[in-house]
Amino acid sequence: MIYPVKVFCPNGKLKKIISSKVITNRTWRSLKCTTASFKEPTLKEIKLKEIEDKKDKIKCIFCPKYFKARYLTSKVCKSARCKQKHYRKFGAVPKEAKICPTCSAHFYATPSRKFCNNPCKFRSKSKRKK
Repeated sequence: MIYPVKVFCPNGKLKKIISSKVITNRTWRSLKCTTASFKEPTLKEIKLKEIEDKKDKIKCIFCPKYFKARYLTSKVCKSARCKQKHYRKFGAVPKEAKICPTCSAHFYATPSRKFCNNPCKFRSKSKRKK
């Protein structure tokens, strides 16, 4: 990094301050290089590079493979088996044992479901009335 330069007159008074950007441009111009070819990495670019390095080293929670992830929050590799296990463990709605109120049949369903899949007489009559 190049620091700004202070230019003083012979009397010792401050004449002007040349910024670091101007000095860098002059330096690279004298070396026959453009400023576009030289660019100090910003803090954002450094952080993005660290994130990219971390994405290559994420371990799947179901198998011992390391995989390249699209996001840092990714936990599962791209194999179908691991995706299915992850969905069943974290994403699927839990099913519970229920009894149909019309035909009293036992079935497994999500909490919002009330009737079994069998055609019950009660439901078919109610549809006709509407």
